[in-house]
Amino acid sequence: MPVQFEIHPTIGISRLGTSEGFFFGPEPDAPPPASYRDEGGILRQAARFRIFRVERDMTGAVVTANEITSDAADIEWTVHLANRKAAAFRMFQQTPTRRNNATGDEQADQALIIDPGPRSVSGSVPSAVFDSGTFRGIPVPLGEARFETRTGRLLVLGGRGLSAFVEPASSVLQDFADNDGWFDDTAEGPISATVTLKATGERLEVSGARVIVAPPDFAPEIQNFVTLYDVVYQMALDNGLVPRPSTFSFMRFVHPILMRASGYRWVNAAAASRHGGSGQMNFAASMDRFGDPRKSLPLRRRVFSVLRDPQRTATDASPAMPRLFAAEGYPEKEYRPVALTPIQYAAISRWATVPDTPPDFVWDSPIDPWAGQSLPDALDRVALEACAGGAFFPGIEAPHFIADGNNFESTLPVRLRNTLPAGTVNAASAVPWQADFFQCRWEGGASEDGLEAFLGQDNDYGWWPAQRPDSVFTDPSLETRVKWDAGVGTMDEMVTAWTRLGFVLRSSNARGETIFIQHKPET
Repeated sequence: MPVQFEIHPTIGISRLGTSEGFFFGPEPDAPPPASYRDEGGILRQAARFRIFRVERDMTGAVVTANEITSDAADIEWTVHLANRKAAAFRMFQQTPTRRNNATGDEQADQALIIDPGPRSVSGSVPSAVFDSGTFRGIPVPLGEARFETRTGRLLVLGGRGLSAFVEPASSVLQDFADNDGWFDDTAEGPISATVTLKATGERLEVSGARVIVAPPDFAPEIQNFVTLYDVVYQMALDNGLVPRPSTFSFMRFVHPILMRASGYRWVNAAAASRHGGSGQMNFAASMDRFGDPRKSLPLRRRVFSVLRDPQRTATDASPAMPRLFAAEGYPEKEYRPVALTPIQYAAISRWATVPDTPPDFVWDSPIDPWAGQSLPDALDRVALEACAGGAFFPGIEAPHFIADGNNFESTLPVRLRNTLPAGTVNAASAVPWQADFFQCRWEGGASEDGLEAFLGQDNDYGWWPAQRPDSVFTDPSLETRVKWDAGVGTMDEMVTAWTRLGFVLRSSNARGETIFIQHKPET
């Protein structure tokens, strides 16, 4: 394939915060931040973008990749952020209607679309703010773009978590997703770049990217059972953009699934009862056996027996791991246990049944399967591995829109279409986001049409504990476990109370073991 110039990550994730300060989102060549708060409150997560000269082979694998920096080129970035949620279709309706009686016409719905227009930054204009968008005449800043003078990279920072209503809308939130008269300052949009080489004056054609401004991740080192990367990878497989792997690797496909299920014990009490302590379902403690074909066959079969087959479409309340929802079916909503993607399920199915070392499965523990991955593709992966890949109900970083292959370019690298209007990708997300953030907690007997029948007598199911924890430990002794959002009793309270909630972060106990405990701001 010819040389091309690409922006990475192709989908970057910025997150809201109350502080002027910020930290960088996950990157493969950078450590996590030392803190997620400062004196100003919750730090914002900046999405950082780079430009690479990339040569790929016929399968799309990177042959060579070199970053284009401000030493070699004059770079101008253009970012367009917008929020279309107030004019989007309501969730799960037989006859679709739009929020706020919107029409779907850009001009008629203008008062509902927060769109400050594009902004450009460069060496001569190092920063720009998205401060001219409004909702029904109310100014709603959506963040800012910054140019890294030393490197030529782009930073996109989101808003400050502003959510409110405009009269005559009710000040009381009525729904987990669709609240007319309300707005928030999440956003989404395309990114492009103009690059002119200093040595020759040549102007390069650069493929674009997208940025999503999402709510905070309060357990940033706990990964979701299915991540957004897994969903996008499956979409790429289904659409023939990337080749199906000829062999499955334990470390690439199976190890992450086991570790993610085990990681939920730090943010959910039910998961702790199953995956903590010295039991066989404490995958983290038993990983040496799971990675050994001679020791693990009964254990492998037991794990596989509680995983839902993604091809099964009937509602199924049988025992499942993890005990999380995947509300599927559009416009109807059908409650099921969350399922792996088809390629993940195929890999773990092979792992569960192979007796030794067949040619299509590699027992590669403890080798890092990503050690040789190129930096551009690694930036794409790491950004999306930190995001929830379901349930899209409607979702945290993005709704089901991002799983639809029609919304992606038909060329590599895998990226959303830049022709999509700004604000389109996360338009179906909850408005305001705090309503869904409150409601999608551990259910414990919740009653809702269709939900009660699914739960039956076994009602311990949840949604996204890796993003918004359910229950957490508060000290290294692990003696005290509390409800993460204790004191927040309604969706309305979450609109402001989210700023006081704690982050679940890596620590160690007296024995030097890695643990994760809640860190709350001093009051």
